[in-house]
Amino acid sequence: MNLKIYIFISLNLFLNFTAFSVQRSFDHFERLKGFDYMFMLVKEDHDYFGILDCQSYFNKLELYDEKSEIEEDQVIYRYECEYLFRKIDRCLLNKKRVCLDTDDLWLESCECNFGGKL
Repeated sequence: MNLKIYIFISLNLFLNFTAFSVQRSFDHFERLKGFDYMFMLVKEDHDYFGILDCQSYFNKLELYDEKSEIEEDQVIYRYECEYLFRKIDRCLLNKKRVCLDTDDLWLESCECNFGGKL
């Protein structure tokens, strides 16, 4: 019996563990042409970018690397998409930049907590 519990807990921890976090700092965002609720996040002088998609059937946040390949892709609920949009808008208006950390997208802070591609 104890072995089954140990295996269950170990498997749960393994499947829910995030191996790494992606952090990106952006200094502006714009609505994608042809969409009402899909936005491209960019940082001047950097090739990486993000897309906040609050319009598709599955809302998501996609972060792309310098080669335009998906580095992180998170499906989010509609209210989470709205929250992220408001946070990004608030941070860019007040701080002129926003940092998104895939380990904790729901931080109120506009700043990154540790290293990353800034």
